[in-house]
Amino acid sequence: MSRNAQPPPPPGRRGSRLFLGLLVFAGAAWALYQLAFPYLEETPGYLRHRIHNYLKRNANLVPPKAVYDYDIRQSLARMDNELAELQAEIKRRETNLVASQREIAKLRSESLACRDQARSLRASLVALEETATNLERQQNRLAAEYHAAETVVMERETSVAAARGEVAGAQSLATALSNEIAVLQAGYAAHQTNLAPAAQSTNLSKADLRARTAELAAEKKNLAHKEDELRMARQKLARANELLANREASLNQARTKLLAARTQWRTARENLAAKKWEIGLRHSVWLRKLRESGDKSALADARQKEWEKDKSDLAKRQAELTQRQKERAHKEQEAAAQTAAFIKEVRRQMASAATYAAMYALIAEQLRAADYLLAQPDPAKRREGIWMALEAGRHALETAENFRLAGRICEAYLLPNLKQADPPGESREQAGQLLKFCLEAFHAGDETNQIVRCHLLQIEFAADRKQADAVRYSLANELAALGQYQEALTFFQQIQSPDYAGSAQLRMNLIKKRMESNFILPLKKPR
Repeated sequence: MSRNAQPPPPPGRRGSRLFLGLLVFAGAAWALYQLAFPYLEETPGYLRHRIHNYLKRNANLVPPKAVYDYDIRQSLARMDNELAELQAEIKRRETNLVASQREIAKLRSESLACRDQARSLRASLVALEETATNLERQQNRLAAEYHAAETVVMERETSVAAARGEVAGAQSLATALSNEIAVLQAGYAAHQTNLAPAAQSTNLSKADLRARTAELAAEKKNLAHKEDELRMARQKLARANELLANREASLNQARTKLLAARTQWRTARENLAAKKWEIGLRHSVWLRKLRESGDKSALADARQKEWEKDKSDLAKRQAELTQRQKERAHKEQEAAAQTAAFIKEVRRQMASAATYAAMYALIAEQLRAADYLLAQPDPAKRREGIWMALEAGRHALETAENFRLAGRICEAYLLPNLKQADPPGESREQAGQLLKFCLEAFHAGDETNQIVRCHLLQIEFAADRKQADAVRYSLANELAALGQYQEALTFFQQIQSPDYAGSAQLRMNLIKKRMESNFILPLKKPR
C-alpha cells in the first residue's frame, strides 16, 4: 500500500450516502408529479381512483352497514366460465359429430363406388376372358393350320426332291444315249465310208460285201433304235422337268401359305398374351377395389360405432348443460335478489345515516360493487354495474348533497358507459335517463362545460329529429343566457322541427338585436 493512498470510506457512511441519494430522487419525482398534476388528463379510471381516495378519506374508517356480497357474483362468474367451457365443448363435439357423419357418408360412398368399380371390372373381366377364349381357339386353329401347312411343305419338298432325282436320272440317260448315238454314228459313218471303196475293190467277195452291207444296215437300224430311245428319254426328261416345275410351284405356294399361317399364328399368340396380361392386370385391380371396398366399409362401421358413442356422450353433456343452466338461472335469481336487497338496504341506511362518514362509506361500497360489475365480460352485468353507479350518484346528489362528487361519478362511471346502458338493438331510453341524471348533477354543481357536454350527448343519443331539436333549443337558450351568442345562434340554426323552428327564429332575432346593441347579459363563469 502506497503512502499517498486514501483509505476506503467505512461501510456505514457509504450506505447513508446511497439512502440520501434515493431520498433526493424520490423528492424530485414527487415535486415533478405535483407540478404536472393539474395538466394530467383525467381519464375515467383515474377519476375512479380519485373518487375512492376521496371517499376513503371522508369515511373516517367507518365500516359500511350494508356490504355487497361478492361471493355470489364470483360463484356466478365461475359458473359462467364453466358453462362457457361446457358450451364450447358441446359445440366442438357437435362439430366433430358433423365432421364424423360426413366422413362416414364419404366412406360409405367411396365403398359403394369401389364396389361398383369392382362390378364393372368383373364384367369387363368376363368379356376379356371370353375374348381370350376365342383368341385361344383361334390361336389353336391357326397353330393346327400352321402345322398342317408345314406337313404339306415337307411332303412337297420330298416330292420335289424325288422329281429332281427323276430329272437327273432322265438327264443322265439322255446324255448316255446321246454319247452312245454319237459313237454309233461315228462307227456307221466310218463303215459307210469304208464300204464304198470296198465295193469297188475286187479283193472282197460278194458274200463279204453282203455281210458288210448287212452289218452296216444292222448298225443303221441300231442307230435308229438308239435315236428312238434318245427321243423317248428326252420326252421323259421334258415330262420330268415339267413335273418338277409344277411341284416347285406347288412347293412355293405351300411355303407362302406356311409363312402366312405362321404370321397369323404368331399374331394370334401375341394377341392372346396381351389379353391374358390385361386380364391379369384387371384382375389385380378388381381384387384391390374389392379390398378397398371392404376396408372402407369396415372403417365406416368403426366410425359409426364411434359416432354413436360420441352422440351418446354429447347427449349426456347437453343434459349436464341444461342442468347447469338451471342452476345458473337459480344462482342468477339469487344474485339479482341479493343486489336488490343490497340496494334496498343501502337506501334504508342512507335514509337513517347520521353522519357524512357513514354516507360516504355506503357510497364507496356501492361504487366498489359497480367497479366489480363493470369489469365483468357479460354485458348484462356491466349494465347492472352502471345502475349501481347511478344509485351511488343519486345518494351523493340527493342524500349527501355533494354535487361535485355526484358530477365526478357521472364523469367516471355513467358518461363513458352510455353505449352499454341499453341492450343491443333496443332504444336508447336508459342512456337518456343517465344523461338526465348527469344534467341534474352538473346543474346542481353549476358545471357549465359538463352541461354542454351532456346536451351534445343527448343530441347524439336522441331517438328522432324532434327530440334532438328540443335538446338544441334548450342548449341554445342556456348558451345565450351565458352570453355565448354565436354558439347559441349555431344551435338555433340547426333546428328544423316545426315544433321549435318558430321559437328558434324569434330567439335568433332577439339575440342578433342584443349583439347589435352590445347588450350583454350577466355571464356565469364556466367551469
